This record gives sequence, structure tokens and C-alpha cells, in this order.
Amino acid sequence: MFPHQSGSRRKSRKTSWATSFLKLDWLLYSAKLWYKALDAQVAAKYDQWHENEVKTLVIDDKWLATLAAAVQTELNRVSQALTGRIQQLAERYATPLPTLARNVETLSDRIETHLQRMGFVW
Repeated sequence: MFPHQSGSRRKSRKTSWATSFLKLDWLLYSAKLWYKALDAQVAAKYDQWHENEVKTLVIDDKWLATLAAAVQTELNRVSQALTGRIQQLAERYATPLPTLARNVETLSDRIETHLQRMGFVW
């Protein structure tokens, strides 16, 4: 309790918490009843299904949908991997070979000049 709160204010908070708790309790109880009723309806309907309907539900609606989602996920992953690899190769080979060869020649000459200044000769 805080000293600045009045007694009526504390009482109204207790009442509102109690009311909220009762509402929550009622909602949980209602949800449990609803799930029990739903389970009973599913069980009653399940007895009426033919084998073909069960196969359609399980295979077409569940397995094929899951399989299609898994295949699409794998295709997206492979596609992204290929795109990344193509970008990497494009960056690697962006400079033409003759330009690279000229750069290597220029750098080799500079290195050879520096080595000669340092006293290394071959």
C-alpha cells in the first residue's frame, strides 16, 4: 500500500482484480466446455466418414500441403544459394583477364625493382 492512496481507491482496485479474475475463470471454463463439445462432434462425424473421405483429408489436405510447403522452402533455399554463388562469380570475374595480366606484370616489375634495391638479384 502506498501512503498517498486512499482507502476507497485500494478497495476499488481489489474489486476490479477480483472481477477480472472471475471473468478469466469463467472464460477458461467456457473454453474447456467448448473443446469438449467440439471433440464430441468430431467423434460423431468420424464414425460417419468413408475410407475415401479419410484418405482425401489425410493425403490431399494434410500430407500434400505439407510436402508442397517443404518443396517450396527447399526451392527457395537452393535459389538463394545459386543467386549468391552467381553474384560471387560475377564479382570474381568482373575484371577481364588481359587487365589482370597487365596488373600482375606491373606489380611484378615493382616487386622486382624493390628487391633489386634491397640487394636481392636472381
